[in-house]
Amino acid sequence: MSWEDPAAKIWPDEKEEDKWFLMATPDDETTGKWTTFSNPSEFKGVPSLTAWIGGEDAIEAEKQSDTEIFNDVMKNLNAMFPGISSPDAVIITRWGQEENVLGAYSYPYPGENYYRDQNILSRPEGNVFFAGEATSGNGWGSVSFGHVLLRDL
Repeated sequence: MSWEDPAAKIWPDEKEEDKWFLMATPDDETTGKWTTFSNPSEFKGVPSLTAWIGGEDAIEAEKQSDTEIFNDVMKNLNAMFPGISSPDAVIITRWGQEENVLGAYSYPYPGENYYRDQNILSRPEGNVFFAGEATSGNGWGSVSFGHVLLRDL
């Protein structure tokens, strides 16, 4: 989601640690639902936030309407940043329904050597270059690593 007016950005944005915001919630049915936000404003050139959801919550969210998802996200953003305005543009994805993605993004799991796999994926294969968090060697779950890797080519 993005805002055209620079004054709409009411969240911190000065330090590296201001790139992610996590909302602590009670241990109930809202736990983990739209509580993680990344701040790609520096890459986008306008105030921007990306809301994250994963696991079973993500599968369930894909069944919701765009309006329901937007309202859930804004409820949490308003709790974190009272007075935040509605964004001027919103893109809601359903990665589990994208035929070339099928809901996948990289993350470590038991029994796999995640960092070895990242290292292998970061190597070009002829004229094919892979980018993104699966190739970063220092993290996961953020498209911003693709920007970093592209810059480094």
